[in-house]
Amino acid sequence: MANGLDDKWFPTISNPQNATQAMHNGAYAASLVAVVTGAINVAAILTQTPVLGAHGWGLIDATLFAVVAWRVYRLSLPWAIAGLVLYILERVSAILLHPHLTYRIVIILMVLPYYWNAIRGGLYLRRTKTANSPLITPEELKASIQPFESNTLHSHSASVQESRMPQANEDEYSEFLECMRRGERKFQKAGYTLHQEYAAWLKDYRKKRALAEAAREKASSNRPA
Repeated sequence: MANGLDDKWFPTISNPQNATQAMHNGAYAASLVAVVTGAINVAAILTQTPVLGAHGWGLIDATLFAVVAWRVYRLSLPWAIAGLVLYILERVSAILLHPHLTYRIVIILMVLPYYWNAIRGGLYLRRTKTANSPLITPEELKASIQPFESNTLHSHSASVQESRMPQANEDEYSEFLECMRRGERKFQKAGYTLHQEYAAWLKDYRKKRALAEAAREKASSNRPA
């Protein structure tokens, strides 16, 4: 019986499927909180009287929980952490303002594990992603990507030309690989190939460098002679 309860409230996370399910369950919990909070506050606004301690301002909380649910369902670890913090702060505030509504403590104890498990799932997925990052050299990456660059460069398809990979130098190859080794793969999306991930990273990297260069030039031009 105890093991059954442990598996339900604190399931073992040993593979990406478990981790993803834990995050999805956390998203469902956040969705339920958003719907219930929104419904109670809408009722308070329509009746012009407090409903279970709510006056209508809780619609802001409902919106935040809806955003948390969406982002956690998309497997965002930072949003899973933010969701747990937001839920704790919101519940503590509600208890302090309305200590007579003791049933809320029971609800908190039932919902909190889902937020916590979502964080556990997110941490597992992040560790797995980092561990599986291919440790290849700039030369190997270049050899892998160059055929793709060549094919898209000579393609007459407008859609391919529009999304073709920009040419890169050795420093950029090395910087991308260093980001991968650190686990900073924010452009890794479902269905993305290494080519697509690299192209997205390179576009963002060059944009940031161009902005930094423009800022330096502006600062230099404004400096008195």
